[in-house]
Amino acid sequence: MVAFLFSKGSCFPLPWLASYGYAVIGMDYEGHGRSMGARCYIKKFNNIVNDCSNFFKSVCAQEEYRDKKRFLYGESMGGAVALLIHRKDPNVWHGAVLVAPMCKISEKVKPHPVVVNILTKVEEIIPKWKIVPTKDVIDSAFKDPVKREEVRNNKLIYQEKPRLKTALEMLRTSMSLEDSLDKVVIFSTFRSFYFPVLLGSLSTTICTQDKLASYGYAVIGMDYEGHGRSMGARCYIKKFNNIVNDCSNFFKSVCAQEEYRDKKRFLYGESMGGAVALLIHKKDPNVWHGAVLVAPMCKISEKVKPHPVVVNILTKVEEIIPKWKIVPTKDVIDSAFKDPVKREEVRNNKLIYQEKPRLKTALEMLRTSMSLEDSLDKVTLPFFVLHGEADTVTDPEVSKALYEQASSKDKTIKLYPGMWHALTSGESDSNIEIVFSDIIAWLDKRCVDGNGLSMQPMNHSDHPAIEEFTPIISPPSTGDRQKPQRTRRPMDEDATVKNEEEEFSTGPLSVLMMSVKNNTQVLINCRNNKKLLGRVRAFDRHCNMVLENVREMWTEVPKTGKGKKKAQPVNKDRFISKMFLRGDSVIIVLRNPK
Repeated sequence: MVAFLFSKGSCFPLPWLASYGYAVIGMDYEGHGRSMGARCYIKKFNNIVNDCSNFFKSVCAQEEYRDKKRFLYGESMGGAVALLIHRKDPNVWHGAVLVAPMCKISEKVKPHPVVVNILTKVEEIIPKWKIVPTKDVIDSAFKDPVKREEVRNNKLIYQEKPRLKTALEMLRTSMSLEDSLDKVVIFSTFRSFYFPVLLGSLSTTICTQDKLASYGYAVIGMDYEGHGRSMGARCYIKKFNNIVNDCSNFFKSVCAQEEYRDKKRFLYGESMGGAVALLIHKKDPNVWHGAVLVAPMCKISEKVKPHPVVVNILTKVEEIIPKWKIVPTKDVIDSAFKDPVKREEVRNNKLIYQEKPRLKTALEMLRTSMSLEDSLDKVTLPFFVLHGEADTVTDPEVSKALYEQASSKDKTIKLYPGMWHALTSGESDSNIEIVFSDIIAWLDKRCVDGNGLSMQPMNHSDHPAIEEFTPIISPPSTGDRQKPQRTRRPMDEDATVKNEEEEFSTGPLSVLMMSVKNNTQVLINCRNNKKLLGRVRAFDRHCNMVLENVREMWTEVPKTGKGKKKAQPVNKDRFISKMFLRGDSVIIVLRNPK
């Protein structure tokens, strides 16, 4: 749990931050809220800063927060308090969130020096007098009339004119901060873990792990023997099963820890890591709740499969020269990473093997792929397989074969037109964001399905079928998965594709299509009398959608006592960063509402 510490300068909704997994520790300043002292009287601004600093540091020293990241939060005057706490102890805090901070006086409202001089001379005589003329702050700060009225009814919020001493202390503090804004040096972003736990065989770059962790998943990975920072001959695989056993034993030891025992467990694998993930599942079919497979190595394409005679010759010499780098192959980095900048970053990573494959390694990977190819029907866990259609490292047909032959009742495939092998690290930033959005949407849905986070071993053969969610650029559904696939005639297939293209370009679904392409907002009216205003990231023909930056709006009628007059309806809303919406709850979709 990340400790989120903030200096409270307003009626901030603490439960909102806490609902995202942050530990929130706050305090009312002296004379504010429930604290003792003259109402809203600030004798010395530094007293507030010292009180907050000492209190928050005492919390940081507690054992449960000692190893957590610490952030300051401040709104308006609280922003000034946060900056001054940082200035007092620059190395204590990992970052700050400042909402409309009071750290500089606008020239439009700055009082004349003569006025300030006169008020300074009388502040010690009448420090608590409420004589400072000002507009009604509540009227100026709260735009929503309902929320404005709620604030007015809060007896803990000061609503009179500012006291003389308080106003001068705030003025001096703002001017002091204005002169030292260049001393602010804290920059950081972090998000806490929440319920789901993602355990994976990560033969990928660190950015993938960071990206998954930023969405709230705990990511546990390892470097295979001879790979990355692990010991052993560089990229030498003596037995592929050794890698599988190492990963399986390590991940199960993590699952057994108390903090992860009741969490859902997912395997994640890219390329060769996809093969490792499938073999870990094959070893213990009931341990894992699902897998995300990115361009997995689970079948050798007929285009690149070596002739049996060649395999036979190499097999005879593999025990004599197992570590020789003699296998001819194209430059994998050039073939896998589409973005030239990212390609160069990978080349400069000394932990990534960039020479020819060793003989024993190549043969082990070949045998593993052929073995997996013969047992794809034994795959029973829920999985999401992703592949770039322009991938020349592993053939997209491999993923299609896995999807078609696997016995899983919950399986999803998505092919990305024009994308290469390294979907999560070698594409443009916008393409990578699309891929991760799809991965997170798939994981989020399965982390709340059923009984939530029950971690009793799963029997996937008994797992109820979950409706497949496939965004529009994925291959169309081929009907009931239990029935044999029927080969379509080319004419039928062309007609189907044409009808689908017309449906998405000019039909009712064009509204959603335009939102995805242009990143525009849509207003969705749902069956529960709620409205959603947000952006569509992906959808299917059934109007199942992945939405981002969503504002959910509804109306509630407060309950009243018996015999009392019926209360007026109250408009309510909340913000949701990402959500999955089932199509059967959608009534109306409007484009670009003003």
